Amino acid sequence: MSTELFDPQRFGFKRSRRTIFSDCYALGTVIYELLSGRAPFSELRKLRLTNAVIGMRTLQGDRPRRPQGVEGICFADHVWEIAEHCWKPKPRSRPSADQVLQFLEEASGTWTPPLMLEGPQTTAPSTLTSSSSFM
Repeated sequence: MSTELFDPQRFGFKRSRRTIFSDCYALGTVIYELLSGRAPFSELRKLRLTNAVIGMRTLQGDRPRRPQGVEGICFADHVWEIAEHCWKPKPRSRPSADQVLQFLEEASGTWTPPLMLEGPQTTAPSTLTSSSSFM
């Protein structure tokens, strides 16, 4: 969940309700889940931390870490950048869904699928060759 859903007054909202800003945060999460194959903060869930604890950590600035190895192989630098923009702490600083879509469409035209190497990789390669950056 986005930060403003945990503490709406802190971000200038009267109550906790979904907005286009929280939807953008969720879109970043969907991108993360689709490309990594796991939920954000899954390492914390393995420690049996509750959603409330993870929410508090999000309010304190924690964001999902960029996956490494096989889980991060599809996260080209520019794609990771868009996810990070979706998770900006201030809701009004996040891109619109149209901006995210436009960027992903541009990125998909220059993306080359990574070669799978034998054995685990230690870092996710940058496979996007575009020189433009998001925002």
